[in-house]
Amino acid sequence: MKRIVSLFIVFSLIIFPVHAEVSQIDEIISDTANFVMKTVKEPQISSIGGEWAVIGLSRSGESVPKEYFETYYKNVENAVRESKGILSSRKYTEYSRVVLALTLIGKNPENVAGYNLVTPICDFDAVTRQGINGSIWALIALDSGNYGDIETREKYIKEILENEIKTGGWSMAKNAEEADPDVTAMALTALAGHTDKAEVSDAVERGARCLLKMQNDDGGFSTYGEATAESAAQVITALSTLGIDIERFSRNGVTPIDALIGYYIKGKGFSHTIGGESNLMATEQALYALSAVKRFKEGKTAIFSAEKGFSDISGNRSETAILELAKKGIINGMGNGTFAPQKTVTRAEFTAIAVKTLGISEDANSDFSDVPKTAWFYPYVSIAFKNGIIYGVSETEFNPEGRITCEEVATMLERMAKKLNIKADVEKYPEYESDISEWAVKSYAFCIYTGILEDAKPPKQELNRAEIAQMVYNMLKKAEKI
Repeated sequence: MKRIVSLFIVFSLIIFPVHAEVSQIDEIISDTANFVMKTVKEPQISSIGGEWAVIGLSRSGESVPKEYFETYYKNVENAVRESKGILSSRKYTEYSRVVLALTLIGKNPENVAGYNLVTPICDFDAVTRQGINGSIWALIALDSGNYGDIETREKYIKEILENEIKTGGWSMAKNAEEADPDVTAMALTALAGHTDKAEVSDAVERGARCLLKMQNDDGGFSTYGEATAESAAQVITALSTLGIDIERFSRNGVTPIDALIGYYIKGKGFSHTIGGESNLMATEQALYALSAVKRFKEGKTAIFSAEKGFSDISGNRSETAILELAKKGIINGMGNGTFAPQKTVTRAEFTAIAVKTLGISEDANSDFSDVPKTAWFYPYVSIAFKNGIIYGVSETEFNPEGRITCEEVATMLERMAKKLNIKADVEKYPEYESDISEWAVKSYAFCIYTGILEDAKPPKQELNRAEIAQMVYNMLKKAEKI
C-alpha cells in the first residue's frame, strides 16, 4: 500500500505537541471494552449494540470471552433463519455490517443457517440504490475476507471515485458542493486497500488534504456544524487503515486522537458531544478507532482486514497452500481461528472453492432438486454447472452434502486447469486402475502428470481440507497464478 506521508509535512501545524501516550490509549481501550461488554450483553444484528460492538471488541486486543462472540453468532443465525436470509430489501449496509463482523470473529458469512450473506452485497445495482454509503461498506466488507470477484470490487471502487466532490472528499448528498468528514473518512477507509491504482491514490491524497482543511482547531472534526466523537473516530480509522502516522495530522499541536479522548468518560465509554452523557454509538466507534491506531502501531493487519493465520495448521505439510488460498479468499477458516485441516469436504463446499479459484461471477441458474435457490451454495453450483466444472450425480440431483472423493476432485480440477491453460497429453496410469471410475481415469492421470496431485491416493478416498487446499494451490502455481 502506498504510504501517503509527504503531504502531511506540508499541511501539519505541529507546535511542540503533547500527544496521548500509547499506555493511555491502551488503558482507555481496556476500560471502554469492559464497558461495552457490560452494556451490550446480548449482541445481535443492529447498528447500535450489535456489529460495531463485536468488531471493536474483536480487534481491541482485550481478553473477550469466547462465549460473547458465540452468543452474537447464534443471534445472527436465529435472525437470518427467521427472515429467510433477507436482512433488508433496502439498506444493504445491513449485510455489509454483518459480513464484516462475522469475518472478523472467524465465522463464515457465506453459510449462515444455510444462507449466503455475501451474495446480496455483490448485487451492485441493489447496493448502489442506497447511495455512496452502500458502495463504501460493500467494498470494505468484500475486502475484509477477499469475497466476491475482482470485477464487482472494481465497480464499487469506480462508483466511489465517481462520487468524489470536485474540490475533493465525499458527501452523502448527491451533487453536494462541500465534503463531509465522516463520509470522506469512510471512503478513504474503503479505498485504502487499492492505492496501488494511480487514480485511487490521487483521490485518496485529495481526500486527505480535504480532511486537513476541515480539521477543527482542537484537532477534531464537525458534521453539520457540530463537533462529535464519531467524526473524529472515522478520521482516525481512515488514517490508521491508510498507514498514516496520525501525529503528522495535527492542528495547533493537537491530533484527532487527542480530540477523541476529550469525549472519553472513564467507566462509561464516550459521549457524542463534549460534556455530554455516555453514548453507545460514539463509544462503539471510538473503541474500534482507537483499536485501529493500536493495530497500526503494532504492525498488525488493518482494523477491517481479517487475520489469515490459523492456530491448527502449524507444521502441516499444506500450511503454505492453506495460507496462500486464505489470503486470496479462496478458502476460509472454520471459526475461532481454526482451519480444521483434517475435516472432509462436501461437494457443495468444493464447488464454492472452485468458483472462487477461477474468479467467476455471473448470473446462472440450476435445476437440481436438492439445490434450493435459498441455499448458500446455490449461486456456486449454478455458476460451476454453467461453466462445465461440475455435473450432478444424476440429471436431477447434485448431492451437495456428499463428501467429495479424490476422483471427483481430480475431475473438476482437470476442467479448471484447462480454463487456466494448463495442458498435458497423458496416458492413463495403471495404479488404482481397477478402483477408479471410468469417467475419472483421464482426469486422475492428468492431475498426477501435472503435479496437481502430488501423491497417488485411492480414487474413492474422501479428501480433507488440507489435501484439497494443496491440490488447488498446486494447480494455481502451475498456472503461474500464485
